[in-house]
Amino acid sequence: RSLKTFAQAPIVVVVSVVARAAMSTGTCKSYNAGKGFGFITCADGSEHFFHKSDIVGKLPKQGDTLTFAVEQSTSKPGQTCAKNVSGGTVGGDLEGECKWYDETKGYGFINHNGESYFMHVSNITGGTPKEGDK
Repeated sequence: RSLKTFAQAPIVVVVSVVARAAMSTGTCKSYNAGKGFGFITCADGSEHFFHKSDIVGKLPKQGDTLTFAVEQSTSKPGQTCAKNVSGGTVGGDLEGECKWYDETKGYGFINHNGESYFMHVSNITGGTPKEGDK
């Protein structure tokens, strides 16, 4: 009998490392709900742009303390922007469907779980609600 020797190939283990951006904290300098963007100022004086699609939770208002990740801008090379922005305080805790809204009077009602809730123009951000909006 003869024994055959086989060369064993080295085992290569590939480990994928996903870099997680460190979370930063700053103050909402401004947020324009109509245009859907704003700016955050950090304690070191740096300023970061953010888009409404990067907001997690409630919308921010000027002065809110926000937590976010700083990433390189994909549209403006060499600049940074804020992602996963949280800590906003605008809006209530309920979500529902617009029952009706009278733009001339500045108020309307939202249905939530069979109950109607009053809404006033001073508490609305991001445009005029229309019947059926969620």
